[in-house]
Amino acid sequence: MPFLKVNITGTTGKCPVKSTPDAAGYTIFAAEDGSLAAGDSAKIQTQIILGVPQDTCGHLVPLSTSACGIHINTVIVDRTTSDELAVHAFNFGGDTWSWKVGDPIAQLILEKIEDATVIQVKSF
Repeated sequence: MPFLKVNITGTTGKCPVKSTPDAAGYTIFAAEDGSLAAGDSAKIQTQIILGVPQDTCGHLVPLSTSACGIHINTVIVDRTTSDELAVHAFNFGGDTWSWKVGDPIAQLILEKIEDATVIQVKSF
């Protein structure tokens, strides 16, 4: 089995985990407390840097249990990504959404990738 490498960069960062053995993704956790008023957006820190396995990329997506009206911006993590992972959230709901350190805020799905040679054609 390949390794998902995790560098925890702060005191409140937490390794991603699978909520169940059959879960498709790895839960990503907040490394800070915060809140998001209706109509606003925020960048939620995770204090982790990810190293995805060879021939994969990580696709950051919302939790299936996310609060109604909360949108998580899609992020792709590939083997060239070296920045700390942040979750970009948008509140399209009518209420303020709050979270605490350690709360689940997104999930990371690992996907196989295929490389291809690009060729130009005149038609299909």
